[in-house]
Amino acid sequence: MTAMPSRACARASGSGTPSATLGPGRGIGSKAKVRVSAAGRADTIEIEVIAAQPPARIVERNVGAGGRRVANGTYVLSGIAGGGTRIEFEYAWQRAPLSERLASPLVRWFMRRANQEAMRRLAEQFAVRESVELET
Repeated sequence: MTAMPSRACARASGSGTPSATLGPGRGIGSKAKVRVSAAGRADTIEIEVIAAQPPARIVERNVGAGGRRVANGTYVLSGIAGGGTRIEFEYAWQRAPLSERLASPLVRWFMRRANQEAMRRLAEQFAVRESVELET
């Protein structure tokens, strides 16, 4: 497995609209700019895949808030007995604006909810793809 392209992650999450893609289409160096809107605020997030250890780990660097927020998102993938893939996600701020640090419990809740919805949508996409493959 190659690292999922940043633009694919943005589309799967539904958390934003990809506005530009740069670099290779997948793997380390894949980049996207995503327009997001949350809690009445809009922002442009720059996402870049900075590390990948196929098939188990992908690390993205996210920069937003005009460069004042820098964070890493790490996906850890592992097989599930009976088939399927477990995806674990960790989001860690390297630097964040004071307002976001003060609101960290709310930010964590919001991100958890958005990521759960993103994983549900991603699972639905895979289920549709699998059913199409089985029909052909």
